[in-house]
Amino acid sequence: MTLAAAPETFEAALSIDTLGYRALFGGLFADNLGVESAVWFGAALAMASLPVTLGTRRKTAPAASDGATRMPVG
Repeated sequence: MTLAAAPETFEAALSIDTLGYRALFGGLFADNLGVESAVWFGAALAMASLPVTLGTRRKTAPAASDGATRMPVG
């Protein structure tokens, strides 16, 4: 729905969409369990995302050894 609503500014529309969900869940936690619970929920989500982020990082290409990939000059 977000892509259909704003295909030319998809990134901006998606960030507004995400902000709405964060406000919704944060508000539910704050209303039902107190403001402190919303903070702890955010901290728990951040900690849960750390292993996912580290596990899905792009692997960099290994460094080339000296001379193995150098082009001759001349």
